[in-house]
Amino acid sequence: MMREITITWPDRQQSTLPNGVAVKDAIAVWKPELLTTTVAVKINGKAVDLSAQVSEDALVELIDVASKEGLSILRHSASHIMAQAVQDIFPGAMI
Repeated sequence: MMREITITWPDRQQSTLPNGVAVKDAIAVWKPELLTTTVAVKINGKAVDLSAQVSEDALVELIDVASKEGLSILRHSASHIMAQAVQDIFPGAMI
């Protein structure tokens, strides 16, 4: 039997979900409309992407794309995508 974990959300609501649930799936259970503006989350204070798995009881805080931290994460991710595109077009390019 898979152990369950409890996620506490910013509004103090709690969700009981299977251990190892992806945080994006947990958000979809709690408030799916927030997935359109959430770029990352903090699990017990540590910033992670939405594919991260929750493997213990946790406080989950959403990072909105419009926030200063969210915009920084979006810019950082975009720079990695751009660098990969440059290397795909120009093999051997030093980024």
